[in-house]
Amino acid sequence: RSRTWGIRCRTATPQRGRTLFRDGSAVGVITSSSWSPTLDCGIAIIRLDSQESGVDSGLMVQGTDGLQHPVEVCTLPFFDEAGDLPRGRPLRMPALAGQA
Repeated sequence: RSRTWGIRCRTATPQRGRTLFRDGSAVGVITSSSWSPTLDCGIAIIRLDSQESGVDSGLMVQGTDGLQHPVEVCTLPFFDEAGDLPRGRPLRMPALAGQA
């Protein structure tokens, strides 16, 4: 049974529809991807083939530049995991690259 996760890629934007690899073996697919200006990295929603795969599982993915890039597997949502934003609670936004 597969499981849905998120990934963050600091060096590229993952390409939708591409396969995720661990140690050269296919382990999942990218279902949706984009660049996140808030997180200052490429993000994607992925489906992994195994439930055992998950956070910090050392995956590689092809970016829109055609090269393989390491990714960080994370839980969803990518930002505001506590759900404070829609509840109107104070929220600390992450700093954008180049801003202190």
